Amino acid sequence: MDETPDHEIDPETLDAITKVFPEGVYFTFRACVSGEQANGVVSRVHLIAWTLREMYPHISYTGLKRIIFAGDYHQALIDLGKEFNRTFTTTTEPTGMGVAITNNVPGGCIVVLEGWVASILLGSQGEVTDRAIAVVAHELCHVSDNTHQANVFRDVWLQPAAGLGGVFLPGTLALWSEYFANRYSSSFIRSPQEMTGLLNGAIGSVEADISDAVHKYRTNHDLDKVLNIFQGKLRFLTQCVGYAAGLLHGMEISIQERDPVCAATIAGSRLAPHWDPLLAELAELDRTYKDWNGTALDPLKRRIQVIAASYGFHYRVLENGSLYVDIPR
Repeated sequence: MDETPDHEIDPETLDAITKVFPEGVYFTFRACVSGEQANGVVSRVHLIAWTLREMYPHISYTGLKRIIFAGDYHQALIDLGKEFNRTFTTTTEPTGMGVAITNNVPGGCIVVLEGWVASILLGSQGEVTDRAIAVVAHELCHVSDNTHQANVFRDVWLQPAAGLGGVFLPGTLALWSEYFANRYSSSFIRSPQEMTGLLNGAIGSVEADISDAVHKYRTNHDLDKVLNIFQGKLRFLTQCVGYAAGLLHGMEISIQERDPVCAATIAGSRLAPHWDPLLAELAELDRTYKDWNGTALDPLKRRIQVIAASYGFHYRVLENGSLYVDIPR
C-alpha cells in the first residue's frame, strides 16, 4: 500500500475507502492506543480492507459487526463471551499462539485483535508493520468467508454438531477457514516461512502429544480424556495445514520450493499420504466456492476422518446410531 507523500488519492477513491465497511460497523479500543491514534488505526484498517477487495472483488464485509483492539486480548474474549453467553477461545498451543480471532455471532462477525496490532499499524513501513497489516487482512478474509458459510450452511450455522460431525467438523472448518484466509491475504504476508514453519513444528508436537496421550490411556483407560486430547490436537494440525496450504496456493508455489525443511517433515509424517489429496480438494473447493451447497465440505470432513485413522483413532457409527472409537495397539 503506497502511502508516500507524493501519492494522492482521488476524492472518489477516498470516499470508497472510508465507506468500505457496511454502515453500523464500529471499532472499540481497550487500553491500547489514544483517541487520536485510534482514528489513524481506523483509517489504516479501511485502507487494508479496500485494497484487499480491489485485489479480490468477491471479498465481502457484509457480515462484519465490530472490530475490537484490546490491550488484554484474553479478557476481551472473556467479556465478549459473557455478552453472547458463549465461550470464545484462541489458539494456545506451544507452537502457535493466537493474536487475533474472528468470532461468529448471531447476525455476523466480531473481530478481536491484540492491542499491539493497533499500535504497530501506526508505525512506518517495515517488517513488524507488515505483519500487523497481514494480521488485519487475514481476519478480514475470515469475515468474508464466515459470511459465505453462514449463507450456505444457514440451517446448521452456529449449531453444535453431533456424531461424526461433532468430531470432524471443527477440524474441517479450521482447515478450510485458515486456507481461505491465507490464500487471499497471501499478498500481504512478508514472512511466508512463518506459516510453513508453524506447520513444521505442529507436525512434530502433535504426533508426540498424541503418542503420549495414547500411552497414558493404556494404563488409565480414560477414553474421554484421550479423545478430548486427540480431537484438540487434530484440530490444531488441520488449522496449521490450512495456513500453509492457503499460503502456497496464494503464492502459486509448492511446499518443496517454499520450505524444503517442512516438505521433508511432511514426507516423514503420518500426514504424507494425505498432503497432495488435501491440496487438490482445497483447490477444488476454492474453484467451486460460489456454487457451494450444504454438503460442500463433506469430502474434506471425510478426508480428516481418514487422517484421524492414520493416527490410530478409528471412528465409526454403529447400527444403533452411537459413536464407536477403536484405538488399536
